[in-house]
Amino acid sequence: MSEYIEIAYAAATHRLCFLTGTGFSKAVSDDKAPSWQSLLEQLCGLLKDGDSLKEELFPDGKAKDLSLEEAAQVIALKFILSGKNIYQEIEKIIASIELDPSIEYIQDFFKENTFKVITTNYDKLAEKLAGENRTCTITPGQPIPKYNCEVKVYHVHGSIDSPSDMVVTSEDYFRFINGNSYFSNKLSTVLHENTIVILGYSLSDANLKAIINEYKVFSRDNVMSSNIFLVSRGELLQPIKDYYFSCYGVRVIDKTEVSDFFRKLNDKIPEAKKIKDKLRHSIKSVIKNGREYKIEFLKLEDSFYHIISSIS
Repeated sequence: MSEYIEIAYAAATHRLCFLTGTGFSKAVSDDKAPSWQSLLEQLCGLLKDGDSLKEELFPDGKAKDLSLEEAAQVIALKFILSGKNIYQEIEKIIASIELDPSIEYIQDFFKENTFKVITTNYDKLAEKLAGENRTCTITPGQPIPKYNCEVKVYHVHGSIDSPSDMVVTSEDYFRFINGNSYFSNKLSTVLHENTIVILGYSLSDANLKAIINEYKVFSRDNVMSSNIFLVSRGELLQPIKDYYFSCYGVRVIDKTEVSDFFRKLNDKIPEAKKIKDKLRHSIKSVIKNGREYKIEFLKLEDSFYHIISSIS
């Protein structure tokens, strides 16, 4: 089964989850969404003597003394001293970001399929893509929706719906990493039960490595095959792909823009739906008519997944 067919089949059986980072928001906003460092630099510009602070925290061509989370902590303290709130200022910046109108392949997928999104982004662009009437937003500081919906978006670092609950500073990250919240537990469950497609992250991202390493340990302990894909804009050498597959169980789809990924995925959805219907028919034959699966099929490592998915 090809990579795109496998992902399309997961979408057809409602077992697909996207893990999205900053690169995804940039892709759907015509690059208007800021990177993490760019956001912090914009915040510096809102402070008195912000230029000097920006130069100290983000020196050109020099190694940074602080991580981005630690830099955010410094900036947050500066905002407090000036009588402002860093979370409210971030909300103003992020809320102004709009969708690029020329991303029809992405919009088509979001409006026509059922899936989940786990994101570390604060924005609501995924919700805008899918449409508010199809979407449940789950974010810290807000009530957890009790109704069913086609697209569920989990904001694990918070969102602009509740700025004070966003994970921004090093203190926030410490509480997030060491907490045992609904979101950390739900993140683990969703990752283990779905095919995961990572969009808008670098393979070197520390948060991403922590997430997929936790998944790797669970998969090894529970004898699960890998079902994580990472979509990369750039080209990766085969030894690097082999490294990430052997260490983290991640299969890389490189040289692929986000829009191109969804164009190819949309093309495979009809075929995936036919496969789902065929498998559903076959399991009915097994249950009701006494038919049996071929031994060769049952020996496939993903046969159990396909059988269970066909009756979901």
